[in-house]
Amino acid sequence: MLDGVRAARAAAGRGASVADLRASLVTTAFRLVVTGCALDQPFEDALCAISVTARGPETLDALGRLPARERSALRSFVQERAAAIAAQWRPVPPAWLPRTGEQIRVPLAGGAVMLSAAADLVLGRPSDKTSSVCLVRLHEKRSGDATEAARRTRRALALVETLRSGAPPWRVATYDPGARHLLVEDVDEELIAAAVHDVLRAMEDR
Repeated sequence: MLDGVRAARAAAGRGASVADLRASLVTTAFRLVVTGCALDQPFEDALCAISVTARGPETLDALGRLPARERSALRSFVQERAAAIAAQWRPVPPAWLPRTGEQIRVPLAGGAVMLSAAADLVLGRPSDKTSSVCLVRLHEKRSGDATEAARRTRRALALVETLRSGAPPWRVATYDPGARHLLVEDVDEELIAAAVHDVLRAMEDR
């Protein structure tokens, strides 16, 4: 979690990379699908949605700098991932109270440490000190131990939601659209304890 904050600060200084663009466009396509938007042109539809957000100018600038071949490859990548998402996901019923793009930040030690995590989809009514939500985060397989990285992502979601609301979420999940894998965990004391250990290790590495 703390490593993610450091990485974000570094990225802010160098602009969006191709990997950043892939992640942003695919995540946006996922959010559009689960909220009931038909993706006739996934690349263009996702780009249009991003363009009206705070990161829109940076994304458009980065795309404008790409050579035509790389831009074409990026479009094909997004179309492939969007097709997988549309095949596996349906619009979430309004009764489930779906929210997308939820950024969760929790300060510790008077703000000396900031824990953060992002959920691409949140289901269920906001917690009233009881477990009531499920959080989903897209997590595409990359280099290294992808399985353990996805576990850390789920643990991070569970911990920050617990600290924010005073109750652990009901479930946390990671979804890999490339592999078409949805991995779901019920949140229990063991998972929260593992998340705390993740934070302690991150602080030791600072």
